[in-house]
Amino acid sequence: RRDLLGRGIPARRLVEALRAGRPGLETFQPGGLEFAIPRPDGGTDPCYVEIPEGYDPSKPAPLLFWLHGIGGNGRDIRRALQDVARRRGTIVACPFAGRWGKIPQTWEPGEDQVALRTLRELHRRLAIDPDRVWLFGVSLGGFGAWEIGLVHPDRFAALVTVAGGLSFLEYTGLEDPIQRRRLANARNLPVYMAHGSDDAVVPVRFDRKTKADLEALGYAFDYREQDGRGHLPPPKEELDRLVEELLDWLADRRRDPWPEEVVRVAFRSDVDVGCWVSIDRADWRGGRVRARRRPGNAFEVEASGATRIALDLSSDVVDLSAPVRVECGGRVVFEGLVPSDPALVLDEARRRGEGRRVAEARLRIDLPESGR
Repeated sequence: RRDLLGRGIPARRLVEALRAGRPGLETFQPGGLEFAIPRPDGGTDPCYVEIPEGYDPSKPAPLLFWLHGIGGNGRDIRRALQDVARRRGTIVACPFAGRWGKIPQTWEPGEDQVALRTLRELHRRLAIDPDRVWLFGVSLGGFGAWEIGLVHPDRFAALVTVAGGLSFLEYTGLEDPIQRRRLANARNLPVYMAHGSDDAVVPVRFDRKTKADLEALGYAFDYREQDGRGHLPPPKEELDRLVEELLDWLADRRRDPWPEEVVRVAFRSDVDVGCWVSIDRADWRGGRVRARRRPGNAFEVEASGATRIALDLSSDVVDLSAPVRVECGGRVVFEGLVPSDPALVLDEARRRGEGRRVAEARLRIDLPESGR
């Protein structure tokens, strides 16, 4: 990092170099692999990977990132999906949540937690199309997919859950208004939910409530309720058919790295860097921001509860050689040039593990009272 910054390479050139890919990626033969994912404490966590037929390190492939449920470890899922993965040319990766003794850990959204650490390592070692990373969770993994996907919706092209639920807190019988409010973050994240009507382990009412909430938000999504189906995994033949249907649905789902409009709800600043708008500071109730990109290098922001926000800028969609204008609550809160930042490019690429969605500049704005 210090060497690259010392050369004075412009931010845009760094972005272009990151997108060009890394030469010398290892060539893996089709079949099953086990990757050791480094942990902050010096240990490792396993991730079970299926490499499809025709894998070519010079041609990025889509990634099905599958979170297992209680009692699983990823290895069994990889084996069940190997035929589908090879036929579809899709990499399948199944991280392992780990356990405290005999108790399975839950999936957490933090940058240092197993899911995002694994995703970064996969981007580093494999030729993955960062705009076709599909987050998939079953049972406990479905709860984890929602937890991770709603905090980091900009990392994924779609979110799929089977027999899961939006909130593990709700599963225990408590209300979770925070996670329900976070559902607004799915503004640009395609969602598919599948659930058995007779599920006695994770009752279907959780997904029915999420379906109603998504409808109230006006978001597009797909919902499939399987009549008479319980919670246990279906026979392999039926599982294969379900996965084939889901992959048909996923085939056209690609991430838009810089969508025109973003909605961001956040409660924990330590994990809130998502989409191209983030909330740096909010009041005790949490913050909500809707930001729209307008013609002429302009942005329009609506905010409640947020007192300080940050906008990530890329010359893919903004002219960084011209002034940027930001309005909030009918007032101009910023107008001027925003300098590009090579250090930001490198830091974002390291944090994300991919160079497709990397900001060249970051604009921080304190919001007026009338704009909140």
